[in-house]
Amino acid sequence: MITLSPITVTKASGEQEHYDESKLTKSLASSGLSVDVAAQTVEYLKSHMKPGISTGDIHEHISNFLKENAPVNNYYNYGLKRAIMDLGPSGHPLETIVSDALNSKGFQTEVSVIVLGKCVTHEIDVVAKKDNRQFFIECKFHNGPGVKTDIQVALYTYARYLDVKSAMEQGHGTEINMAWQISLSPQVSIRLP
Repeated sequence: MITLSPITVTKASGEQEHYDESKLTKSLASSGLSVDVAAQTVEYLKSHMKPGISTGDIHEHISNFLKENAPVNNYYNYGLKRAIMDLGPSGHPLETIVSDALNSKGFQTEVSVIVLGKCVTHEIDVVAKKDNRQFFIECKFHNGPGVKTDIQVALYTYARYLDVKSAMEQGHGTEINMAWQISLSPQVSIRLP
């Protein structure tokens, strides 16, 4: 039987949910914290929890704890998503970050490329090439917390991929091997090949 915490958390979207310690631990681990540092952070946060606490306040408490008690890279990794959001309202900084990250992995990249499809032309956020393969990358950026990238984005990214692939198969356009979608969403993590 699952027991729900009596403490509710107010998400950035305004939605309320019961505090879930395992969800927090998973979030801390996904930002690169060791099991020990994550456990210490969760223990620290317990003394600051109150009904209706916002995710912003939780993030602030955790950031303060990590800044004082953890290796510096833990502090910076935990705040990476928020730091990218602070870059401004356009998605271009995320495209540049993705491009630079892929370059560090041996890809050749271009940002904001116009590509011919069978039906229309498309602006592709990042085109990455490696080992005779080419990838089109759609970067979704939201500069405010609580905004999610929904299934329609994945569907139109796939439709764009099919349009460009169709043009390629007819002997014109740009060859493409795969499309990626990268989003600053809690449900999506960026993993480089």
